[in-house]
Amino acid sequence: MENSKGYHTKNCVECNKPLNESDNVMCKICRMKFDYLHNKKKNNDNFEMMWDLQNEFQFNMLKTEKNQENLNLFCLASIDELMSAIEETKWKPWKEGQQFNKEKYLTELVDVMHYIIIMAQMKGISSKEFFDSFITKQMINRAKYIGDEDNGR
Repeated sequence: MENSKGYHTKNCVECNKPLNESDNVMCKICRMKFDYLHNKKKNNDNFEMMWDLQNEFQFNMLKTEKNQENLNLFCLASIDELMSAIEETKWKPWKEGQQFNKEKYLTELVDVMHYIIIMAQMKGISSKEFFDSFITKQMINRAKYIGDEDNGR
C-alpha cells in the first residue's frame, strides 16, 4: 500500500493498521494475540492475555500516567459502566416491555473489567497476584457459605 507521498507503507496482516518501524508483519497487539492463540507463550491463559492487552493499550499506546487523579477517574468510570450494566438488566419492575439485551450487557461488563484491570495495574498488581487473590477470596466465600468459620475468616 502507498501513502499520499507515494512511499510504500507496511500494514499489519491481521488488522491492516500501519506498522511501526520495529514491527515485522503484525502490530504488537495482533502479535500478542497470535502468540497466545498459537501457544507460543508458556502460560496460555485468557486472564493473563486480558491483563497484557490492557497494559499494552493503556500504558504503552495511550501513555496513561499512573497517578492518583487517573486512579480516581478510572474508579468513577468503572462505577459508571457498572451502572450502565445495571440498566441493561431491566431491573425496574414498574416499567413494562423491557427487553434484556445480552450483547449490550456483556459490553458494559467488559468495560467494567477494563477499568478494574487498569486500577490494579496502576498500583503494581500483577495478573497472578489478582488471580491468586480471587481464588483465595473464592475459598473464603465458599467456607462462609458452608458455615466453616475457621476457614471463612
